[in-house]
This record gives sequence, C-alpha cells and structure tokens, in this order.
Amino acid sequence: EHEAIVGKLQQEKKDGATRQKKELSLQRELEGIRQELSLKENDVNDLSAKFQAEVNRHALELKSLQTEHASHTTMIETRGAEIVSDLEDDISKLEKRAVADKAE
Repeated sequence: EHEAIVGKLQQEKKDGATRQKKELSLQRELEGIRQELSLKENDVNDLSAKFQAEVNRHALELKSLQTEHASHTTMIETRGAEIVSDLEDDISKLEKRAVADKAE
C-alpha cells in the first residue's frame, strides 16, 4: 500500500510538472499573440492616420477648387454684367443717333 501511495504521489508530481510546463508554454504563446496584436494595432493606427491625412488633404483640395470655381463664376458674372451694360449703352447711343438722324 505504501508503494501505491508513493507511486500515486510521484504520478501527481509528474502530472503537476506537465501542467506547469503546459501552462508556461501557453503563457509564452499568449505573450507572442499579444505582441503580434500590438504590432497589428500599430499598423492599423498608422494606416488610420494615413487615411485621415488623405481625407484631410482631399477635403482641402476640394475646398480650394470650390473657392476657385466660385471666384471664376463671380468673374464671369461680373464681366457678363459689364458686357450687357456696355451693349445697353451702345444701343441707347444708337437709338439716340437714329432719332437725331430722323430729325435731320
């Protein structure tokens, strides 16, 4: 019976050592996974920052184009109004000249 108890204790000791090795192996594996996740998180953060920078750059470019477009539109409208005004003046002068020519 004594030998059975000793055998059982030795087996439990062996099983405990095996569990301890397995736990240590799992802890190392978990640490490796944590490091890998940390690297991936850094990559994701870098990509996110680059994406946001591109979004901001495009937004600024779009705003610049909109401002330029508005400026060109205003310039065209102003020049168009000047041309219409000049034409109206010329028409008025021609009408006055025509009236004066008829009166002669």
